[in-house]
Amino acid sequence: MIKNKILRFIASQEVSDYCDVITHKERRREFYENLLNYLKTNYSDVAKIELMNLKASSPTLSFLLSLAPEYEYSSSYTETEVAPLLELPSSYEDYMKGLSKKNRHELRRKLKRIESLEGVKITKITDTRELQSSLETFIALHKEGSPSKERFWEKKGMSDFFQEIASRFSLQKWVELNFLFYEDRIMAALLNFSYEDTIYFYNVAFNKDYAWYSPGLFLFNNCIKQAISEGKRKADFLRGREKYKYYFGAEDSKIFRLILTPGKSEE
Repeated sequence: MIKNKILRFIASQEVSDYCDVITHKERRREFYENLLNYLKTNYSDVAKIELMNLKASSPTLSFLLSLAPEYEYSSSYTETEVAPLLELPSSYEDYMKGLSKKNRHELRRKLKRIESLEGVKITKITDTRELQSSLETFIALHKEGSPSKERFWEKKGMSDFFQEIASRFSLQKWVELNFLFYEDRIMAALLNFSYEDTIYFYNVAFNKDYAWYSPGLFLFNNCIKQAISEGKRKADFLRGREKYKYYFGAEDSKIFRLILTPGKSEE
Protein backbone atom coordinates (compact mmCIF):
# COMPACT_ATOMS: atom_id res chain seq x y z
CA MET A 1 0.00 0.00 0.00
CA ILE A 2 1.41 3.41 -0.97
CA LYS A 3 0.32 6.65 0.66
CA ASN A 4 2.24 9.94 0.65
CA LYS A 5 5.08 8.15 -1.17
CA ILE A 6 5.47 5.69 1.72
CA LEU A 7 5.14 1.95 1.01
CA ARG A 8 3.59 -0.02 3.86
CA PHE A 9 2.01 -3.39 4.67
CA ILE A 10 -1.66 -3.67 3.75
CA ALA A 11 -2.70 -3.83 7.38
CA SER A 12 -4.34 -1.77 10.10
CA GLN A 13 -2.49 -0.84 13.27
CA GLU A 14 -5.79 -1.21 15.11
CA VAL A 15 -6.33 -4.90 14.41
CA SER A 16 -2.94 -6.36 13.39
CA ASP A 17 -0.68 -6.99 16.37
CA TYR A 18 2.00 -8.49 14.14
CA CYS A 19 2.72 -7.87 10.47
CA ASP A 20 5.09 -9.92 8.31
CA VAL A 21 5.49 -12.05 5.21
CA ILE A 22 5.23 -15.83 5.02
CA THR A 23 8.40 -17.47 3.78
CA HIS A 24 9.86 -20.95 3.39
CA LYS A 25 12.47 -21.44 6.09
CA GLU A 26 15.08 -22.89 3.75
CA ARG A 27 14.63 -20.22 1.05
CA ARG A 28 14.40 -17.05 3.09
CA ARG A 29 17.54 -15.37 1.87
CA GLU A 30 16.50 -15.98 -1.72
CA PHE A 31 13.06 -14.54 -1.00
CA TYR A 32 14.35 -11.35 0.63
CA GLU A 33 16.91 -10.81 -2.13
CA ASN A 34 14.12 -11.09 -4.72
CA LEU A 35 11.89 -8.83 -2.64
CA LEU A 36 14.48 -6.07 -2.43
CA ASN A 37 15.26 -6.38 -6.11
CA TYR A 38 11.54 -6.14 -6.94
CA LEU A 39 11.06 -3.09 -4.69
CA LYS A 40 14.08 -1.33 -6.17
CA THR A 41 12.91 -2.02 -9.72
CA ASN A 42 9.21 -1.26 -9.33
CA TYR A 43 9.03 1.26 -6.49
CA SER A 44 12.11 3.41 -6.99
CA ASP A 45 10.01 6.57 -6.64
CA VAL A 46 8.82 5.95 -3.06
CA ALA A 47 10.36 8.08 -0.33
CA LYS A 48 10.65 5.16 2.06
CA ILE A 49 9.42 1.66 2.90
CA GLU A 50 7.94 1.41 6.37
CA LEU A 51 7.19 -2.03 7.83
CA MET A 52 5.38 -1.96 11.16
CA ASN A 53 4.74 -4.47 13.93
CA LEU A 54 7.64 -6.83 13.29
CA LYS A 55 8.48 -9.26 16.08
CA ALA A 56 12.03 -9.29 17.41
CA SER A 57 12.35 -12.84 16.05
CA SER A 58 11.10 -11.86 12.57
CA PRO A 59 13.37 -12.97 9.71
CA THR A 60 12.12 -9.93 7.80
CA LEU A 61 13.81 -7.69 10.36
CA SER A 62 17.13 -9.52 10.38
CA PHE A 63 17.39 -10.23 6.64
CA LEU A 64 16.36 -6.81 5.38
CA LEU A 65 18.69 -5.04 7.77
CA SER A 66 21.63 -7.12 6.55
CA LEU A 67 20.75 -7.09 2.83
CA ALA A 68 19.60 -3.48 2.47
CA PRO A 69 23.04 -1.96 1.65
CA GLU A 70 23.52 -4.40 -1.25
CA TYR A 71 20.39 -2.95 -2.89
CA GLU A 72 21.26 0.67 -2.09
CA TYR A 73 18.84 1.14 0.79
CA SER A 74 19.69 2.68 4.13
CA SER A 75 17.87 1.06 7.03
CA SER A 76 16.83 1.81 10.58
CA TYR A 77 14.52 0.27 13.13
CA THR A 78 12.87 1.42 16.33
CA GLU A 79 11.05 -0.33 19.13
CA THR A 80 7.40 0.72 18.99
CA GLU A 81 5.59 -1.60 21.37
CA VAL A 82 5.87 -4.75 23.44
CA ALA A 83 3.88 -7.99 23.46
CA PRO A 84 4.02 -9.81 26.81
CA LEU A 85 4.85 -13.47 26.20
CA LEU A 86 4.47 -16.42 28.56
CA GLU A 87 6.65 -19.50 28.19
CA LEU A 88 4.56 -22.53 29.14
CA PRO A 89 5.99 -25.46 31.12
CA SER A 90 4.90 -29.07 30.70
CA SER A 91 2.34 -29.01 33.51
CA TYR A 92 -0.06 -26.55 35.11
CA GLU A 93 1.41 -27.36 38.52
CA ASP A 94 4.83 -26.24 37.30
CA TYR A 95 3.27 -23.12 35.85
CA MET A 96 1.76 -22.17 39.21
CA LYS A 97 5.06 -22.87 40.95
CA GLY A 98 6.79 -20.54 38.51
CA LEU A 99 4.64 -17.55 39.44
CA SER A 100 5.84 -15.14 42.09
CA LYS A 101 4.51 -15.87 45.55
CA LYS A 102 2.41 -12.71 45.47
CA ASN A 103 0.87 -13.41 42.06
CA ARG A 104 0.21 -17.06 42.87
CA HIS A 105 -1.57 -16.10 46.09
CA GLU A 106 -3.66 -13.39 44.37
CA LEU A 107 -4.57 -15.67 41.47
CA ARG A 108 -5.75 -18.46 43.75
CA ARG A 109 -7.70 -16.00 45.87
CA LYS A 110 -9.55 -14.58 42.86
CA LEU A 111 -10.17 -17.97 41.29
CA LYS A 112 -11.94 -19.06 44.48
CA ARG A 113 -14.50 -16.28 44.04
CA ILE A 114 -15.93 -17.93 40.95
CA GLU A 115 -15.23 -21.49 42.10
CA SER A 116 -17.51 -20.79 45.07
CA LEU A 117 -20.48 -20.13 42.77
CA GLU A 118 -22.94 -22.80 41.73
CA GLY A 119 -23.86 -23.06 38.07
CA VAL A 120 -20.60 -21.81 36.53
CA LYS A 121 -19.44 -23.33 33.24
CA ILE A 122 -17.07 -22.59 30.37
CA THR A 123 -17.99 -23.17 26.74
CA LYS A 124 -15.43 -23.16 23.92
CA ILE A 125 -16.70 -22.39 20.42
CA THR A 126 -14.66 -23.54 17.40
CA ASP A 127 -17.35 -24.63 14.93
CA THR A 128 -17.67 -22.32 11.93
CA ARG A 129 -21.47 -21.98 12.12
CA GLU A 130 -21.56 -21.42 15.87
CA LEU A 131 -18.79 -18.85 15.69
CA GLN A 132 -20.86 -16.50 13.55
CA SER A 133 -23.58 -15.91 16.12
CA SER A 134 -21.21 -16.29 19.07
CA LEU A 135 -18.90 -13.61 17.70
CA GLU A 136 -21.84 -11.22 17.48
CA THR A 137 -22.47 -11.90 21.17
CA PHE A 138 -18.80 -11.25 21.95
CA ILE A 139 -18.82 -7.98 20.02
CA ALA A 140 -21.95 -6.78 21.83
CA LEU A 141 -20.35 -7.54 25.20
CA HIS A 142 -17.06 -5.91 24.20
CA LYS A 143 -18.88 -2.75 23.11
CA GLU A 144 -20.21 -2.36 26.65
CA GLY A 145 -16.67 -2.10 28.01
CA SER A 146 -16.08 1.55 27.12
CA PRO A 147 -17.06 4.27 24.61
CA SER A 148 -13.77 3.73 22.73
CA LYS A 149 -14.53 0.03 22.30
CA GLU A 150 -18.00 0.85 21.01
CA ARG A 151 -16.53 3.31 18.50
CA PHE A 152 -14.06 0.65 17.38
CA TRP A 153 -16.82 -1.81 16.47
CA GLU A 154 -18.96 0.89 14.85
CA LYS A 155 -16.31 1.55 12.22
CA LYS A 156 -17.37 0.55 8.73
CA GLY A 157 -16.56 -3.07 7.94
CA MET A 158 -14.97 -3.88 11.32
CA SER A 159 -17.50 -6.52 12.41
CA ASP A 160 -17.56 -8.02 8.92
CA PHE A 161 -13.76 -8.24 8.93
CA PHE A 162 -13.71 -10.25 12.16
CA GLN A 163 -16.55 -12.47 10.99
CA GLU A 164 -14.55 -13.27 7.85
CA ILE A 165 -11.39 -13.96 9.83
CA ALA A 166 -13.25 -16.20 12.26
CA SER A 167 -14.93 -18.10 9.44
CA ARG A 168 -11.71 -18.72 7.53
CA PHE A 169 -9.57 -19.51 10.57
CA SER A 170 -12.15 -21.89 12.00
CA LEU A 171 -11.72 -24.17 8.98
CA GLN A 172 -8.11 -24.68 10.09
CA LYS A 173 -8.94 -24.77 13.83
CA TRP A 174 -6.97 -21.55 14.34
CA VAL A 175 -9.61 -19.64 16.30
CA GLU A 176 -11.63 -20.24 19.45
CA LEU A 177 -14.13 -18.21 21.42
CA ASN A 178 -14.46 -19.02 25.12
CA PHE A 179 -17.49 -18.04 27.22
CA LEU A 180 -17.76 -18.11 30.99
CA PHE A 181 -21.37 -18.53 32.13
CA TYR A 182 -23.00 -18.12 35.51
CA GLU A 183 -26.27 -20.02 35.09
CA ASP A 184 -27.64 -18.49 31.85
CA ARG A 185 -25.70 -15.19 31.97
CA ILE A 186 -22.36 -14.50 30.31
CA MET A 187 -19.72 -13.35 32.78
CA ALA A 188 -16.86 -13.01 30.31
CA ALA A 189 -15.68 -13.99 26.84
CA LEU A 190 -12.17 -14.48 25.45
CA LEU A 191 -11.24 -14.56 21.76
CA ASN A 192 -8.07 -16.56 21.02
CA PHE A 193 -6.07 -17.64 18.01
CA SER A 194 -4.23 -20.96 18.07
CA TYR A 195 -1.37 -21.82 15.75
CA GLU A 196 1.23 -24.57 16.11
CA ASP A 197 2.76 -24.32 19.60
CA THR A 198 1.28 -20.93 20.58
CA ILE A 199 -2.02 -19.65 21.91
CA TYR A 200 -2.65 -15.96 21.10
CA PHE A 201 -4.95 -14.05 23.47
CA TYR A 202 -6.55 -11.49 21.18
CA ASN A 203 -9.30 -9.81 23.18
CA VAL A 204 -11.38 -10.21 26.32
CA ALA A 205 -14.78 -8.83 27.28
CA PHE A 206 -16.66 -9.12 30.55
CA ASN A 207 -20.00 -8.29 32.12
CA LYS A 208 -19.51 -5.34 34.48
CA ASP A 209 -22.14 -6.77 36.82
CA TYR A 210 -19.62 -9.50 37.70
CA ALA A 211 -16.47 -7.36 37.81
CA TRP A 212 -15.80 -8.24 41.48
CA TYR A 213 -15.39 -11.90 40.50
CA SER A 214 -12.61 -11.12 37.98
CA PRO A 215 -14.23 -13.35 35.32
CA GLY A 216 -11.68 -12.37 32.68
CA LEU A 217 -8.82 -13.63 34.86
CA PHE A 218 -10.71 -16.87 35.41
CA LEU A 219 -11.01 -17.40 31.64
CA PHE A 220 -7.35 -16.57 31.01
CA ASN A 221 -6.30 -19.05 33.66
CA ASN A 222 -8.52 -21.75 32.21
CA CYS A 223 -7.14 -21.18 28.70
CA ILE A 224 -3.56 -21.30 29.99
CA LYS A 225 -4.31 -24.58 31.73
CA GLN A 226 -5.90 -25.97 28.58
CA ALA A 227 -3.02 -24.78 26.38
CA ILE A 228 -0.53 -26.57 28.63
CA SER A 229 -2.57 -29.78 28.48
CA GLU A 230 -2.56 -29.52 24.66
CA GLY A 231 1.24 -29.24 24.60
CA LYS A 232 1.42 -25.56 23.71
CA ARG A 233 4.76 -23.95 24.50
CA LYS A 234 3.80 -20.27 24.51
CA ALA A 235 0.92 -17.99 25.43
CA ASP A 236 1.16 -14.66 23.61
CA PHE A 237 -0.78 -11.78 25.14
CA LEU A 238 -0.07 -9.63 22.06
CA ARG A 239 0.50 -5.88 21.97
CA GLY A 240 0.09 -3.70 25.03
CA ARG A 241 1.37 -3.35 28.58
CA GLU A 242 -1.91 -4.02 30.37
CA LYS A 243 -1.22 -4.94 33.99
CA TYR A 244 -3.14 -8.22 33.97
CA LYS A 245 -0.77 -9.74 31.39
CA TYR A 246 2.15 -9.59 33.81
CA TYR A 247 -0.10 -10.96 36.53
CA PHE A 248 0.13 -14.32 34.74
CA GLY A 249 3.92 -14.20 34.54
CA ALA A 250 4.29 -12.91 30.98
CA GLU A 251 7.47 -11.04 30.04
CA ASP A 252 7.94 -8.38 27.38
CA SER A 253 8.93 -9.29 23.84
CA LYS A 254 9.72 -6.31 21.65
CA ILE A 255 7.95 -5.15 18.49
CA PHE A 256 9.73 -3.01 15.91
CA ARG A 257 9.16 -0.71 12.95
CA LEU A 258 11.65 -1.14 10.10
CA ILE A 259 12.32 1.70 7.67
CA LEU A 260 14.17 1.34 4.36
CA THR A 261 15.14 4.50 2.52
CA PRO A 262 16.51 4.58 -1.05
CA GLY A 263 20.19 5.49 -1.00
CA LYS A 264 23.05 3.95 0.97
CA SER A 265 23.59 5.17 4.49
CA GLU A 266 26.55 7.45 5.02
CA GLU A 267 29.12 5.80 7.24
